Amino acid sequence: MGVIRKLSLALALILGASPALAQDGAPHTVSGIVRRATGEPIARANVFLLETLDGTVSDPTGTFSFRTRYTGTATLVVRQAGYAEQRLDIDVPLSTGVQITLVELIDVDAIVVSAGSYTAGDEQGATRISIT
Repeated sequence: MGVIRKLSLALALILGASPALAQDGAPHTVSGIVRRATGEPIARANVFLLETLDGTVSDPTGTFSFRTRYTGTATLVVRQAGYAEQRLDIDVPLSTGVQITLVELIDVDAIVVSAGSYTAGDEQGATRISIT
């Protein structure tokens, strides 16, 4: 048996033996709901499996559902602008839907940007611009 054929066979055995890498079976559904700490739903949150990038966005009721062929332990990532990212270790297939609570990021004070310019020569002067 050639070296390349032996390596190919060994790689096939390793990949086939690892349930975390198995993606050939029937698709599984990953579902749940994304909420604020107050219990209100969060729409348009990006929800995906880190290992495969299979995912979706939550609907207006905060509910999400997507199908994946991935099997094993995975990291479910949930992102939404204005909220801290959440990561949850899950086992696919899931036995029940997941409940995810996103924490709002702390508001920051307004940022003031100031700029200026100086002109030399016949039109000497200074200009200051301030944006709040």
